Amino acid sequence: MEEKAGFFVSWLRWQRQDGYSLWIEWPEREQYWADARGNVPLFATSEEVGLLATKLGVQIYVQAAEPGMIDLDCVWQWLQQPQKRPPKECLAIWNTFSDVGSGVSVPFDGDRKSTVRNRVFDKLYFNDGIFQINQDGKADFHGPHTKPWIPGWKREERKKLQRSLKQGFRLWQKHTYRATIDAVPLP
Repeated sequence: MEEKAGFFVSWLRWQRQDGYSLWIEWPEREQYWADARGNVPLFATSEEVGLLATKLGVQIYVQAAEPGMIDLDCVWQWLQQPQKRPPKECLAIWNTFSDVGSGVSVPFDGDRKSTVRNRVFDKLYFNDGIFQINQDGKADFHGPHTKPWIPGWKREERKKLQRSLKQGFRLWQKHTYRATIDAVPLP
């Protein structure tokens, strides 16, 4: 693996179970590490991700705090009742599906740019709270001088979001699996 990549532990919750995986940040993209069969292993502990990194001969970037948990369950539940406003976790899940797709070389529909898709992705950023509205009424990074801006969603945008996330969950279910370090086929 190239040295200009950063390697991190990713903490994910799916079906009320925590899992940990190796997430890779390249200068031009991010991805989850895929095994020799092209699937992403989910370990029961972050220590197992460390053991995988050792086997691969890479070093995990140690974060000052425990990584933030990516809650797939929250978005899955929303998809069962999508008439509500999309939860802020949609952005993290969208990005997770993109990174899984990149790792297993299967495209995530949300990465296919179009006018509606671009509006959806922008609204996910606003919905997440990364950007807020400043005193001048303009978008700005979250800070003490800003307030939340909650985007309105058009029907076609909600449908695009739902279709993309449903495809992402199919991608997730097909290409991730619970694993122990000894059972992971290395490339």
